[in-house]
Amino acid sequence: MYPFSYCTNLSSITVDKNNTVFDSRDNCNAIIEKATNKLVVGCKSTEIPSSVTCIGDRSFLGQGTLTSITIPKSIKSIEGYAFYRCDGLNKVISQIEEPFDIEESVFSNYDTSTKTRFFTNATLYVPKGTKSIYLQAEGWKEFKKIVETEE
Repeated sequence: MYPFSYCTNLSSITVDKNNTVFDSRDNCNAIIEKATNKLVVGCKSTEIPSSVTCIGDRSFLGQGTLTSITIPKSIKSIEGYAFYRCDGLNKVISQIEEPFDIEESVFSNYDTSTKTRFFTNATLYVPKGTKSIYLQAEGWKEFKKIVETEE
């Protein structure tokens, strides 16, 4: 666990350039652990750099104003609850050509009135020719709408 509190609706993040443990490389608006290239805290304006290999546990937790996220092909794992309660998320662009299994909790939300968890209503955009693989991959196959793109 990282020494960061649960912060909702952040609009920007900057890490001091002299920090030896974390950075915010390429002005990405995120906190990245240098040693592991793991994104540990993101916000609504995060652009995940291609040098990041893991999106950490609860890294975007509660970022309700996050509407879109692009996941670069460099990502090798996405930990549990990474995008949990990102209620405004409506567009997930995955550049991953060989999707790996993820937990359903990664892209789930929570209805406080019924006290139940449900999967995001976001549209998942995937590289051309990979939709059938995403439809078989745990977690990813829960997206109700998966669209192939030319990008």
